Amino acid sequence: LNGVKANSDDVIVFFFGGHGYRTKSKGSSPWPNLVFSQQDKGLEYEYVIYQLMEKHPRFLMTIADVCNSFVGEKSAPPVVATRSL
Repeated sequence: LNGVKANSDDVIVFFFGGHGYRTKSKGSSPWPNLVFSQQDKGLEYEYVIYQLMEKHPRFLMTIADVCNSFVGEKSAPPVVATRSL
């Protein structure tokens, strides 16, 4: 995400297909966490959206083809980046 460069006339399309989950600690946020299985780490989808929005493209489309089911906190992959960062 940090390496993506965009101008005000650019289009950004982000697609993630894989595993996803949510935990009770996410509260009322409707967005899932994206799972990177090989590293056993999670990334908040909301973080991805806001990181890309901050690049101010003309058009931004993000798609996450993932589950959004609850899993227990102890079995959930650790989240490495959240929107609060």
